[in-house]
Amino acid sequence: MKNQVRELEGDVQGQSNLYDGLKEKADKVDREVKEVSDKIGKLENRERSLIRLMNTLEEKCEEIQEKVTDQQCRSMKYNLIFTGIEESRDENSEEVVKKFIEKQLKVEGDVQLANVHRIGGVDKRRKGPRPIIAKFIFYKDMVKVKKA
Repeated sequence: MKNQVRELEGDVQGQSNLYDGLKEKADKVDREVKEVSDKIGKLENRERSLIRLMNTLEEKCEEIQEKVTDQQCRSMKYNLIFTGIEESRDENSEEVVKKFIEKQLKVEGDVQLANVHRIGGVDKRRKGPRPIIAKFIFYKDMVKVKKA
């Protein structure tokens, strides 16, 4: 009987050791789950913060794009595009436009131009001359040319 009691005590001790080991592993898993949960919480907070920042940056980007578009429109206010004017190899685009305005459109007086150039690169496959964009210094000169 003593042997049976010792065996039972040994079995109980083994079960107790097994239980202690499992409890220790369960406690470790609980700690790790809490750490992971805390990290997930921090990441979720960071994600919300980044989403707010991204939304703010998108709004700012839209504002800037609107301002750029407005500036482009304002800078083009004094521009006219001339098409169908023959093109030569070493031409002075400003002189070509001034001559066109004077001879073809019959506009009298000196028209002041700030920047004049052909649009696009030279392309042998293009049919016809490239358009010319001309920026007028004075709005009244541009209106006079448009009315002609």
